[in-house]
Amino acid sequence: MAFVQRLVPSGVLVLVVTVSCGVAGFVYAHGPARDEVAVSVDHSRPPGVPIIVSGTVTRADDGRLVVDGAGALTDIALPATVPIEELQPIVPSALEVGAVVNVGAERSDYGVALTGVVLVGGR
Repeated sequence: MAFVQRLVPSGVLVLVVTVSCGVAGFVYAHGPARDEVAVSVDHSRPPGVPIIVSGTVTRADDGRLVVDGAGALTDIALPATVPIEELQPIVPSALEVGAVVNVGAERSDYGVALTGVVLVGGR
C-alpha cells in the first residue's frame, strides 16, 4: 500500500501532463488559420513626381547613370539640361549651420560610422 501511495502523486502528474499535451495538440490542430493579406504595389507614378533611387553609382557615361541599390541595377537617362558637377573635398569649417547636406552612414556592431557628407547647393 505504501508503494501505491508513492506512485499516486507521480501518476497524477503524468496524467495532468498527458491531458495538457492532448488539449494543446487539439487546439493547435483545430485552431483558426492565420489571416492572409494580399499586398499589391502600384509601381506607376503620376507625372512630375520625383524618383528617389539610393545605391552606388556603377557607371556614368553617354547621358546615362547606372545605380546599384537594393540588389538591382537602375538605369537612369540624364537629360542634356541636367547640371552635373564634380565632387570636390572641402574642409569641415566650410560647412555652415543650416547647410543642406546628404549624409552617408553605415550601421555596424560598434555603432554608426559616417562615410561621407555631400554639401548640396554650396557656394
